[in-house]
Amino acid sequence: MTSEDFLHDCTRCAALCCMAPQIVKSARFPIDKPAATACPNLDGCGLCRIHDDREAHGFKGCIDFTCLGAGQVVTQDLFGGRSWQDDPALLDPMARAFLDLYRVQEARWLLMTAAFMGLPADREAERKEMARIYEPGPDGWSKPVLDRMLAAQPPNRVRDWLRSLAGAIDPPQQAG
Repeated sequence: MTSEDFLHDCTRCAALCCMAPQIVKSARFPIDKPAATACPNLDGCGLCRIHDDREAHGFKGCIDFTCLGAGQVVTQDLFGGRSWQDDPALLDPMARAFLDLYRVQEARWLLMTAAFMGLPADREAERKEMARIYEPGPDGWSKPVLDRMLAAQPPNRVRDWLRSLAGAIDPPQQAG
């Protein structure tokens, strides 16, 4: 697992971040949007009509968001380059896959970052085992691979494990 595994490539995605997540009106979003519903700013070609001016329109949340590479993996690997925009029957399955893979990618990112925490040997072994479960394997990403990961280790388990580290590592010493 490398940091390149988490780079998003919007050119290889089907605007899944504009469709799959629910949006709740807040300081970061000026609208409510149900999950698995296209953002009203998405045009017929899958592009954002306000992309260059999102902040002025109140869509700061869109600017700050990264799918951690989940969008292109779902579009290209799990759905073979097909899009919900061309085949409406794919809307729900692509939305579910995107949300699931985003949670997996987030867990993978957290586990990769935890490698730099100077963990005790037993906790580092736990981290490596958890990270191993989230590796897609030699055949790459597929729906069965994603389902296997989610069944073996729900992503919230990674967050719980990270919280458990609070007493396991020494905080950095202040210079001084």
